[in-house]
Amino acid sequence: IVNSYDLRLANRNVVAKFYTIPGFGGTFRAVLPWMAFGASLILSFVFIVFIISVMTGKARALDLAERITRSQRRILDTSKDMIAVLDAQGNWKSMNPASLHVLGYLPHEITVGNIKDLMVHEKDYTDFSNEISVANDESTVRKDVLFKTKSEGDKWINWSFTISRTESLIYAIGRDVTLEKLAEEEARIKRNQIELAEHFAREASQSKSYFMIKLSHQLRNS
Repeated sequence: IVNSYDLRLANRNVVAKFYTIPGFGGTFRAVLPWMAFGASLILSFVFIVFIISVMTGKARALDLAERITRSQRRILDTSKDMIAVLDAQGNWKSMNPASLHVLGYLPHEITVGNIKDLMVHEKDYTDFSNEISVANDESTVRKDVLFKTKSEGDKWINWSFTISRTESLIYAIGRDVTLEKLAEEEARIKRNQIELAEHFAREASQSKSYFMIKLSHQLRNS
């Protein structure tokens, strides 16, 4: 089919002819809207499934993080060891409830002060400061320090300090080793007593030998 149109432009006649083929693409044109509709449905379904999977994955991740947090909180609350955080100057930032069992202080009573306030010997704080200042990032420093308690005298605490230079924080875990220290001291005293007894035995043996030699000499002379 030919369609022609006469156009007059600038005193000239222009003839425009349009050629069409009857029935060209008739079947394809008829199903094209359905194909577009089906493709849009498929894309919409895929997009919805993607959104649901992302939301479900995020929910699972949040639930897992919440369970891990609860687990860590239970560990902090039930641990017999003191788990704390200090800043680079030794000021307490946090403390778990084990401080009440070990030292007799509630966590909020400790976190208002400095680690120096609980150390019996000032030299321990000087050594602590020196070792922390020269320690590498993410390194661990272990020390046995005599700590003051609220009512039960002094206790030996074995501290494990992990230094984080990037956060300017010190993560600490403290374990009560007073009984072990007392056992070591008792063993040391026993060793000293044994050594002293052996020394006295040697002296007694030497005195006995000297007495017998002197007695024999006097008997021979007499």
